[in-house]
Amino acid sequence: MSRIAPAPIEGNAFHQAMGHCPDIVEKWYALDGVMRFSGLDPELKEEVRRVIADDVGCTFCSSLGRPDVNGRDERTALAVAFAETVCANIGDLQAVDDEVFDVLKQEFTEPEIVELVVWTLFMVAGSAFGALIKVPAASPSEFNAYQRWRADGEAAAAKDS
Repeated sequence: MSRIAPAPIEGNAFHQAMGHCPDIVEKWYALDGVMRFSGLDPELKEEVRRVIADDVGCTFCSSLGRPDVNGRDERTALAVAFAETVCANIGDLQAVDDEVFDVLKQEFTEPEIVELVVWTLFMVAGSAFGALIKVPAASPSEFNAYQRWRADGEAAAAKDS
């Protein structure tokens, strides 16, 4: 049971929860789309999102897709390990030491590391919002809409590159 009533707007349960602040929800989703479909591989970012959703405890976010432990390439595995390290140390981010970044530098450029850090923290924030508000699991239609949105965004990004 959500801790707040859904805003009377179109969209999924997460969108309706955040929709009580129209300026924020509009910009949140715009930023999400920009970050998700540019730069690093969208599938890598999706796997990071899935792991963070579980680690932070957002029921809605977790219901949009389970982590794919067996389907990870080296870059995705490193990105996920970084996200898990951030989640495990969220109360003391200074505990994420230089060695973590030294490992990332073996596989990622510095701009990619910055993007990964920003994406990770954005997803932590979104999942924390969902967990704190107790946004319920996505309905089947919300799940399908999310999958279509991702596919459309990835197709558009591929077309632009």
